[in-house]
Amino acid sequence: MRCLLSVICQDKLFKTIFFLCLLLLKFDTQAMASFSDLELNGYVWTKFSTDMNKDNEYEDLYEWRDEFRLRAKGNLSECFDFLVSLDMDYIWYKNEDADEEIDPHLFEAYFTTHFSKFDFRLGKQIVRWGKTDEVSPVDNVNPQDMREFIVRNLEGRKIPIWMAKLDFYPNDNWEIEGIFIPFFKDDQIDFWGRDWALFNHTKRAIKQSVLPPSAKTLLLNSSVIYHKPSKNFKNTEWGLRVAGTVNKYDVAFSYLYTWSDMPVLKSDLFQNDFSLYAQSGLNTYLTHLNWNSIADPNIHALFYRTHIWGVEMETTWGDFGVRGELAYTKGTRFMNTNFRISKHDTLFYVLGVDYLSANNFYLNLQFSQQIIFNYCPIIFFKHINNGLHGRLSQDLLRGKFVPELEFYWNLSDRSYYLNPELKIHFVDNWILKTGLNIFEGNRDTLFGNFDNCDQIYFYVEYDF
Repeated sequence: MRCLLSVICQDKLFKTIFFLCLLLLKFDTQAMASFSDLELNGYVWTKFSTDMNKDNEYEDLYEWRDEFRLRAKGNLSECFDFLVSLDMDYIWYKNEDADEEIDPHLFEAYFTTHFSKFDFRLGKQIVRWGKTDEVSPVDNVNPQDMREFIVRNLEGRKIPIWMAKLDFYPNDNWEIEGIFIPFFKDDQIDFWGRDWALFNHTKRAIKQSVLPPSAKTLLLNSSVIYHKPSKNFKNTEWGLRVAGTVNKYDVAFSYLYTWSDMPVLKSDLFQNDFSLYAQSGLNTYLTHLNWNSIADPNIHALFYRTHIWGVEMETTWGDFGVRGELAYTKGTRFMNTNFRISKHDTLFYVLGVDYLSANNFYLNLQFSQQIIFNYCPIIFFKHINNGLHGRLSQDLLRGKFVPELEFYWNLSDRSYYLNPELKIHFVDNWILKTGLNIFEGNRDTLFGNFDNCDQIYFYVEYDF
């Protein structure tokens, strides 16, 4: 039995089962008639960004990103429907040498069967848990595209993964949702060569440094080695969520047995205290390395098991919407300031309120707090991390002009992110945007780490 389950969890076989289920359906006359109601839609957008300042000789002065997505959905019978979408993502960036990334791929692809008491969905999909916006402690099912940090909103960062999902409806007020994820998928990040990369332009800086040639060769040959969970039943992920309504409160309780989507790193290059880099920069850090102790210059990306218990709540108080989330995570790994990996339990909650006035002024404020138990000095994180996220917007000329301000303010380390934006929507199906991405903070803060990435951008989208 164990061998059979291990085979079932293999990527290729799981996809084969998905497509065989489509082929084995019996298409009667009614099903074929409903299939003629196939809906096609999608969008294409392009975004051009330019740095507001030239902070160093290595940075990307210009960036250009395009995305095209085509979706098809339809009903094959009264109790059976499907959705398939294709995506092509293109990124071009310019520093001393232009470079580009292009990624055509299958995005979402799933079918759903509907019965009186339950729905079953199988395929590549996105599952959203939680009630809050952008900062969500409970929403941990899908990995994220972090190649531009948090510049893209949470919904746009989500990466679909292959899974099975069952929704059971015991009565009109409650729903029980179960998910099974057969194989692991991590966050999408860049390590080298871009402003948004984790180590940004470190290799170019090393190439032009005054380090000895032997040290340069060692560092430039360093690469990232992933240690992902192998594909077997022992490494699968699963979760359970119970959601319902009590009086006027929407509540939910969840448990997720998962892997960390963002890796923690280990390397012989991580010797000195992080504060040396934060205070004095890369060159000083490199000159203090003990080169004789570097047996392996590679950087190892490690992933660990975590258990996440979540609680959600949403209601209305007069003209205000009120929502909150709380997650207790067991087994989170962090990198200490001495570059050692430590294991901690965390408590993370968000409380939010939003308001929409009669003249379409919108306000959304969320306070968050993360507590790290058994704390020791950790890179980018305090013992208690308080934050404030907000969005303010005002529709003008019946929504043709929409000025908006979004911000994240880390109250614990005084770093922040600002995104003022103007959306223009004069012609149906066309959206134009222009705005700024501004990061401020010390180098030892998460937002401050991207202090050189301040941009002005122009965005055009066509929906069809």
